[in-house]
Amino acid sequence: MIKTIFAILLCAFFVNANAQKTVLWDATNHMPVSHAGVFTTDKGKVKSTFSDEHGIVSVDFPFNKLEISHVNYEHLDVSLLGDTIFLVPSVYLIGEVTVRPYEPDWIRTKLEDFVKNKKHQYALIDTIKYRYTSQNLGGNSLYIFVSEGFAAHNENFLILPTNDTIIYKDKTAGCDFTNLKSILYHDFVTDLDDRFIKDHRFFVDEEYQDANRNIVRIGFKSTKYDKDSGTFLLDTINNVIVKAQRSTGLEYNVKDKTNALVRSTFSFFAGHKFKAWDIDYEVQYDRNGDSWYVGNCRYNNLMCDEFKSNKFREQFTHISSVYEAAPSNLPNLSSGKFIVLPEPYVMKIVRSKKERINEEALQKVPKIYKIY
Repeated sequence: MIKTIFAILLCAFFVNANAQKTVLWDATNHMPVSHAGVFTTDKGKVKSTFSDEHGIVSVDFPFNKLEISHVNYEHLDVSLLGDTIFLVPSVYLIGEVTVRPYEPDWIRTKLEDFVKNKKHQYALIDTIKYRYTSQNLGGNSLYIFVSEGFAAHNENFLILPTNDTIIYKDKTAGCDFTNLKSILYHDFVTDLDDRFIKDHRFFVDEEYQDANRNIVRIGFKSTKYDKDSGTFLLDTINNVIVKAQRSTGLEYNVKDKTNALVRSTFSFFAGHKFKAWDIDYEVQYDRNGDSWYVGNCRYNNLMCDEFKSNKFREQFTHISSVYEAAPSNLPNLSSGKFIVLPEPYVMKIVRSKKERINEEALQKVPKIYKIY
């Protein structure tokens, strides 16, 4: 027995001592890349880890090939780990926002007018065609979901998936529209309201230059939370937002996206606690006639839950998604084939019958499986 315990401890020490470390670095913006998924797959099995806030990755499992994945960077495969691995960004990125000592008066006036008119300017009137790709990497599992179809909006967002593919280790996984719900129901324009204006400070990024001189880039930072900042491009003549980027952290996400009573209930019965929760996204708005809609969005959601009931454990969820859309006149919304896309929720004790039926309908769409 003693020999067995000694062998296990020796093995654990050997693995830890021989863990390979590298730093993931943004080749363009010269900053560490955090929350990147690093994994390998072999006969349906997945070994994975993530880069920390300093871009450091510790790989303590064997591999022939490592895949490095982040929604804001080009996908990269490597067979060896050097001291530093450079990643090429696929979208514009900005580092931590530093609030300037002054704020131009005209910004708040513009934004207040924007809030009053946004319902008419950003109304999804016509049917659009979409492509949604989502990857969930956590622990020993890799899940990829690709959905193509049509979307529309009346009281809720509606979708008509026509082509759905699930890439997983077996055929037990269902469709995951988690990030799609957040992208459509809680995009930047939706969340930009009077309270947002009150709780943030703004400044003009003087270094930004656009071919259209009427477009300026405005930086913002929360006055309430350590991590809630970003930028947006504002067309000052038409007073519309054409692009935005936002990063939010644990404190903001917990208070904004969960209910205090539900949190306390989960904590009491399951010993649940949010240990980490970061959301980063970049959204681009395209114009269709007189209205604007979400034409492209990259959404990254990294969450770490802690459970202390029965047996202590941590659960990582890392969902990165890309959404692309373009106007389409077919099919007609009145065809009755569209499915309600329910609003997003993180934790819920009781679901209504209507919510349950809507969720079940999303799982009944035609789909094919690809086993890795």
